[in-house]
Amino acid sequence: MGIYISEFSESMGIEKIAEKLAEELPLEKYKEVYVYGQCVGCMPALEFAERIGERLKCLTLVSPSVKTDLKIRISPWRFLPDSFISGMLVKSGGRKINCSENALARFRCDTERYFRYKPRRYNLGSKCRINVIYGDNDIFVKDGRKTAERTYRLTGIKPKVYKIKGGKHFLNETHSKVVSDIINKS
Repeated sequence: MGIYISEFSESMGIEKIAEKLAEELPLEKYKEVYVYGQCVGCMPALEFAERIGERLKCLTLVSPSVKTDLKIRISPWRFLPDSFISGMLVKSGGRKINCSENALARFRCDTERYFRYKPRRYNLGSKCRINVIYGDNDIFVKDGRKTAERTYRLTGIKPKVYKIKGGKHFLNETHSKVVSDIINKS
C-alpha cells in the first residue's frame, strides 16, 4: 500500500499523519507488517512504524532523508523557483518526470512538513529489522552509511545497508525488483 503524505491537510504534521494512518488502516488483521519510506517520507515511516508495535517485521528506508537535529526548520526548497526544482527532480531520477504545478505543490508541502518535524527516539519493537537502501548515483543521498548511523541513533537498531549500483534517487521506479527482493529477504 502506498500513501502520499501530501494527500493530508497541509497543516497536519508528520506525527498526526502517522496517528491517523494507524487508526484508519486495518493493521490488526496482519501478523507481520512491513513499512516502507522514500526520501522525506522516511520520517513519517518511522513515526508510523512505531505505532505498529511487535507486529512490525521490517522498516525499509529508500533514498532516505533521516534527520537527527533541528538546525534547519524551514525548507530551503521554499525559496527556489519551480524550474530549478523540476530540473533537480529530473536530474535526481535520470528521467523525465511530471513536474506539474500540482506535483510541485505536493513536493513543497512534503518538504515543509519534513523540515518542521522534530525527530526523537523511536521504539520499534524487538523483532524489527531495518533496511537502508540508496543508489550510488543519488545526488541527494551521498552516503547511505551516514543515514544508517542516524537511523541507529534514533532507533537503537543497526540497519542493514544496501548500495544499488547505478541507482539514482527514485529506486522504487528504476530498481523496483532489486528493492522488492531486499524487502522480501527481510
